[in-house]
Amino acid sequence: MFFGAVKERDMFEQVIRTLKLLSLIAVLFLICCVLFFDVSSCIKNGFVAGMAIGAINTVLTYIGLSCSLVERQYYSKKHMVCNKATFLLRWTLIIALIFLASRVDWLNIYAVFIGVIMAPVISFVDFGVAVVFNCRGSTRNLENK
Repeated sequence: MFFGAVKERDMFEQVIRTLKLLSLIAVLFLICCVLFFDVSSCIKNGFVAGMAIGAINTVLTYIGLSCSLVERQYYSKKHMVCNKATFLLRWTLIIALIFLASRVDWLNIYAVFIGVIMAPVISFVDFGVAVVFNCRGSTRNLENK
């Protein structure tokens, strides 16, 4: 009953909100780096590269899931091929970036890890906040009736 009154958020809306928040964090981080730190920092380069791959990951996840949502056939051949292709591409990009960060000195591998996981963390926190606020609003409306 508690979660029954929550309005479901559209997946496309969640992806757009995640990308907007990710770009806002990236811009604020770059402004802080320019003002307070060395511009050619390997931490900045790794964080920005990781956030870019995280944003690409978010879009590829949306593409992989939207294949099944459009046709409403979750176990069709097209759905399986689309999901496997996007899954393979996402992990290939992540592994390639981590391999590159381990080989060059102008990328910090820890900053790359943090940048890559920023998009899922932002998406989960944003979704959790939306669920909490929608639940609170819906229970207040039920109490007032």
